[in-house]
Amino acid sequence: MPEILHLTLKREYFAQIAKGQKRTEYREQKPYWRKRLEGRKFSAILFRNGYAKDAPEMLVEFRGL
Repeated sequence: MPEILHLTLKREYFAQIAKGQKRTEYREQKPYWRKRLEGRKFSAILFRNGYAKDAPEMLVEFRGL
């Protein structure tokens, strides 16, 4: 069953993605991210700008690792 990947971003990167200036989001190849991402199927990414209850969010298509 496809899932939604939840990622929190800093304001500047969130704004760039929202404007279409930044089209790819990267994560370092470290054990933390490998364990969290490999072997799972995601249908979308939910980007959040911060941790507040009312933080801005955007749902985007997941295109792969």
